Amino acid sequence: MKLVFLCSGGGGNLKFAVKALQGGLIEGIEINHVYCDRPCGAHDFSKKCEIPTTIQDFLIESQNKIAHEIKHLNVNLVVCNLKKILSDRFIQICGCDVVNLHYSLLPAFPGTVDMKPLKKALIFGSRIVGATLHRVTPELDMGPPLVQAAIPVTGRTDERYLENLLFEAGALCLLSYLNSRASGHLGVPVGFSLSGSSSPVLLNPSSISPELMCSVRIREIFEAVRAA
Repeated sequence: MKLVFLCSGGGGNLKFAVKALQGGLIEGIEINHVYCDRPCGAHDFSKKCEIPTTIQDFLIESQNKIAHEIKHLNVNLVVCNLKKILSDRFIQICGCDVVNLHYSLLPAFPGTVDMKPLKKALIFGSRIVGATLHRVTPELDMGPPLVQAAIPVTGRTDERYLENLLFEAGALCLLSYLNSRASGHLGVPVGFSLSGSSSPVLLNPSSISPELMCSVRIREIFEAVRAA
């Protein structure tokens, strides 16, 4: 399965996907191109890994150009970690599924990027926060959820700590979905929970076992991502 990543920042989920590929946690995946809307860590990492990468501003004209390039690459999936809103035309031209990681339990707190949904949830007083991998549709952040992870807000509630947990939850959402897509066993949306600093506990059958989520291998992948 061929992938394209759209990135704006450090490229944490891109790094996780690459490290998971190198560690044998994903099979049948090839990252064909990385598009960034600015010079950033994701662009630097892609060059280091010899993944073709392009910096483009992602204004409307640029989006149309990139979408046509993606269509020409004949990829199966676009993973969006972009701090920009994709146009309806972009989604139409691509000719493949586009998914996005949003750091809330959608449909709660839509319409914001990066970790801003977490800030909104904490201000609101939410007792559960989370991450959602969803299909991108013309209605912003309203595409069907594919994988979700929930984290109870108990004990430590400082933002930095919860941001780290949310990043890991989102990365595991992506890993679950990529494995499901690559194996051809997509089924019902998957959900799992994270409690405090513990490992995820699956609520539904998934391509990731509870044993794997608790494994040293997963912790080593996250350590490698943070060191990259």
